[in-house]
Amino acid sequence: MARVISVYNKKGGVGKTTVGVNLAATIATTKNKDGSLKYRVLLIDMDTQENASDALHVGSAHRVAREGEKAEKLDLGRILTDSNATFELVSRPYSLTTWLPSNADGDDVMETEIIDDIDKDGNPIMKVRRFRETVFNNFMIVPAYANMGQESLDDDEDAFRSRLDPRLMSNKLKEIDGQYDYIILDCPPSWDRMTKMALLASQMVLVPTKPGFYEQSGMIRVKRQIETLKAGYGTKPKHFFVSMNMVKENIKGHMKYLRRTAALIDPERKGGIISETSIPYAEKVMDSASDAIPFAFGGARYSDMASVFMDFFLEIDSLFNQGEKENG
Repeated sequence: MARVISVYNKKGGVGKTTVGVNLAATIATTKNKDGSLKYRVLLIDMDTQENASDALHVGSAHRVAREGEKAEKLDLGRILTDSNATFELVSRPYSLTTWLPSNADGDDVMETEIIDDIDKDGNPIMKVRRFRETVFNNFMIVPAYANMGQESLDDDEDAFRSRLDPRLMSNKLKEIDGQYDYIILDCPPSWDRMTKMALLASQMVLVPTKPGFYEQSGMIRVKRQIETLKAGYGTKPKHFFVSMNMVKENIKGHMKYLRRTAALIDPERKGGIISETSIPYAEKVMDSASDAIPFAFGGARYSDMASVFMDFFLEIDSLFNQGEKENG
């Protein structure tokens, strides 16, 4: 049975998608002792903003550019609107693009034109670049439903969401039971049916936040929201786990908010609620997203952040192991 994690915070700007994408990538690159890849991972982008999809170059614009118009609707929307649609139909493997020298050669070397500069008249100056694509079939992505509620003039996104069955994702994930080890759901930053649908399908809600007064009070509200699931639907994720993101350890105030948030959310100091691994602030996050290279795939350039996320994942893996041991 897959371990399902919803990445959610109603507060924006806390690095939710960065955490979700890099956690999924880290799990996908984890290896066995013999060097083989250990886990099969599915990342589902539940947010119509397409941030997770775009960060991995499978958003609607990327799909149309690479695969044609027919690919635009091969996304989460098919799962939500077509009872016969399968995850196999709409998911895509992560593809790592490695740019090569101009004299690179080989059967697997490809060429493309990119905009290299802009001339004085504002016209693009094109340049031919050679590259290699490496496909990771153990890391699959379901792109976001970017056109939600835009199928007709009589509909809108809110109306569509209101019609969703909160149990839909739970039921659909049962269809792929045994195919994946971890499933990551990147939720929208709103307490709506898309989010509830994801949470009801999950064993863990992972809440990325950052040090700050508003973020601290927001954590309490999120925790209360999760509790309402139990009252309304009779179930909720077993694990509530907070990741501290964008931390600057040399800033005294950041460390103060880390301790204060831990005290508020975990007053009995049971542990296992606040991640012991703080994810540091890093300017290279934007480069990673624009290049569609999660830290785990970025080699030496991103090795420091890749190491942080591996420690972070090992905490999560340990929580699941502990919970499963307690349940027999």
